[in-house]
Amino acid sequence: SGEVVPGSLEIAADGHGAEFQLGGNGRNLHVSYRGQVPLNLAESRQVVVEGVVTDRCVIRAEQVLTRCSSKYTAKLPAEYSADSDAGIVR
Repeated sequence: SGEVVPGSLEIAADGHGAEFQLGGNGRNLHVSYRGQVPLNLAESRQVVVEGVVTDRCVIRAEQVLTRCSSKYTAKLPAEYSADSDAGIVR
């Protein structure tokens, strides 16, 4: 996982492929992906890439997932009862 390096993202015209640099831990790796590109893939976006690293240190991605931490942050409803044993929303 890491960040799509600004200025490195190239998405195929048909939306079924992308090339970009994945930055993190002080180094960049080239990512080559063939498949449906996530609509929110963008430069500086945090991503998780699953795939195979080739002998040329290129990640041949089988899956690219974008991260959006605010989307996954749980928010408790105002009527949540903290003293409820079962955590039942009332």
